Amino acid sequence: VETKTGVTVKWNLAGSTVSTSDYVAICNDGSADADYITYEYASGTQEGKATICHTVAGKYLVRYYDSNGKVLASTETFSIGGDAAGAQNEAAAGKSTLACTDFNKDGVTASWTVAKEATDSDYIAICDAKASNPQLYETYAYNSKAAKSGSATISHALQPGKEYVLRYFDQNSKVLVESPAFKMEGGGETGGDDPAAAAVAKALAEANAAAAAAQAIAAQAKAAAAAAAPQAPK
Repeated sequence: VETKTGVTVKWNLAGSTVSTSDYVAICNDGSADADYITYEYASGTQEGKATICHTVAGKYLVRYYDSNGKVLASTETFSIGGDAAGAQNEAAAGKSTLACTDFNKDGVTASWTVAKEATDSDYIAICDAKASNPQLYETYAYNSKAAKSGSATISHALQPGKEYVLRYFDQNSKVLVESPAFKMEGGGETGGDDPAAAAVAKALAEANAAAAAAQAIAAQAKAAAAAAAPQAPK
């Protein structure tokens, strides 16, 4: 079942040996059994359910792995639609939330509330919204105060026109929550390319290149003159 926070999966493994080290994982459609994107530990019971945080659009299946990484069961292939990508959790009922409260060409301000205990090894990352693997990120900042609710500024040169999301990772690099997608448009208050500044930068670059070329020619001429000069008698 697809939800705003990810995918909820139910299992019934009557007759199988299970443990609290078993886990259910979202995997790309057609991937090898050993490959998965992200996971949630199982309850240690033969029948149960879990919600796995993953909202990136695509085709997937869920596999149930035992503690040795052996697949005990798997779902049919299913799709996560684009509307679910980057959906923000609601703060009610103690759920985790994450939002980009401000951003410009130099970085992002993130605000979060996490339902579980936070640690100073947790981190908030800026990620490509269209990347198929939610574990990939471009840069991050630690939750250095181990705050369950807090904010942080993450420095990063955002590319105009590119869609990003924020993801909160726990100390085990597991995604706890994802922000709605955001995009910095070119120009305007959100930053972007300044044509005048670009023209000045281009002119300076061309001038520097010309000066460097002139210096190289002068050095070559000096070396040639030195080589052509008569040698002093020994």
